[in-house]
Amino acid sequence: MRTAALLVALFLGVAPAATGAPAVAPADPVDLGGTPVEDVSTDPQHPAPLTAGLWSDVVGPRQQHEFSYERTDGMPFSTVHIGVVGTSQNDGSDQLEITAETPDGTSCGSDSSSPSYLFPDAPFGAEITLQGTEQGDLNGPCLRAKVINFSVGRGLSDVDTDLPVAIKIVEEAALEDPSEQLPAAPEEEPPYDVPRPGTPDDTTGADSFEDAPLLDSGTYADTGDEGEVKLYRVSLDWGQTLAVRMDVPTMEPALAEQTSGFGPDFELTLFNPMRNTLDTHPEADASAALDGDEAQRVGDAAGPVRYLSRYGGSATYLPGDYWIAVAVEPSSGEEEPISFPYELTVEVQGEAEGAPAYDRNEPFLVGEDSFSTVASGNPAPQDDEAASDTRRLAALGLGLFGLACCGLGTLRLRRR
Repeated sequence: MRTAALLVALFLGVAPAATGAPAVAPADPVDLGGTPVEDVSTDPQHPAPLTAGLWSDVVGPRQQHEFSYERTDGMPFSTVHIGVVGTSQNDGSDQLEITAETPDGTSCGSDSSSPSYLFPDAPFGAEITLQGTEQGDLNGPCLRAKVINFSVGRGLSDVDTDLPVAIKIVEEAALEDPSEQLPAAPEEEPPYDVPRPGTPDDTTGADSFEDAPLLDSGTYADTGDEGEVKLYRVSLDWGQTLAVRMDVPTMEPALAEQTSGFGPDFELTLFNPMRNTLDTHPEADASAALDGDEAQRVGDAAGPVRYLSRYGGSATYLPGDYWIAVAVEPSSGEEEPISFPYELTVEVQGEAEGAPAYDRNEPFLVGEDSFSTVASGNPAPQDDEAASDTRRLAALGLGLFGLACCGLGTLRLRRR
């Protein structure tokens, strides 16, 4: 960590150069996107109903917002995925928690997450999956319940700042054959091949999930800035694994002299299509610090995308867009902000295989009346009033067109 490195430098008698730079304003938080929830509820007896899609909300200090989701008619035994991602801009003392239950109080699981102490501006997420206890189980109360109640809160956090969040809801159709033989979920995260960098293409990571550039397998050059988070996305299909490598060169001599050879920490974080933070792969090292003597390399991996992973101890992997976040430790404000180049190498490994057979061609409901073959995507909910206006305008246009046709017909008859 940079702070610890500076203490070591001072202990050795190597003081960092004073620059007299002014205090640095914190970077803007990552834009989580989503349609704002209009009627927020804190009453568990009267939760705010939500449909499939992406929603935005702001949870206040020591608050818990209550929601409900009603399964879609015509999708029996569907699985409901609920993901929540937040940006705290506080240290690890903040917390995001999601819990779910049936209307009669049967627990359907919970999950929680906290921001990093070193990267407080980076997004962090949690997720729950409402399903049977195992493949083929059609009797679970959380699978059969027509309505699911869930809450989004701050857990044990006692911070006094608001927490912006985005809530993503996806309803997944049932399998055509509940006992279908599918590729087994690995008992632990399987090994992956560290990708080899190639000739880089220039790119610029985004400060929002929606604007994150879509990357193919290859190497990309970008710049890291203190206190900022940059997002990229890569699409995965069933059976595929995402492998990521980040290479950072040694600091330039002038910068190394300015910082006594100790630069800011940086970190890779991966998010699944539900925008849940994925744990770092056991064989990966996803964080390091800018160094004046040695180049640094970090990496991470996610996958393979297998249906049965949801019943194991690993993350819920679904086909769709996966996000890569590169976060850089904020500046202390006592020295000139640091920027540094890096190369990001991504590789989609494995063939697309092992897709389950669903009882419908587009199994994922990702928005109101919007189905897809992948779990990512977040169409905005349809505005009934706007839709009515559109229909009225369309009807008026057809009416005018009809009148024009009648008028032309009358003129032709008169000419005859």
